Amino acid sequence: MIQCVGSRNYEKPIAAGFAVLWLLDALKIKKNDPEAKIYVLYRDIRTYGFREIYYKKAREAGIVFIRYDEKIYP
Repeated sequence: MIQCVGSRNYEKPIAAGFAVLWLLDALKIKKNDPEAKIYVLYRDIRTYGFREIYYKKAREAGIVFIRYDEKIYP
């Protein structure tokens, strides 16, 4: 999964705000196939309020989050 493609540029400097949706999708995949290997490439993740729990559950389920540095990969 690659997050926020095209949403963080000079015309649109903020994230798309769909973090919870793809977190829920990733958790559904793991529920249906616990052996699935899911990697999330992201620039930054923003979850608001009670939605932080989905990020925590995803990490606990074995979903791997890989942050890339926009200074190296703009």
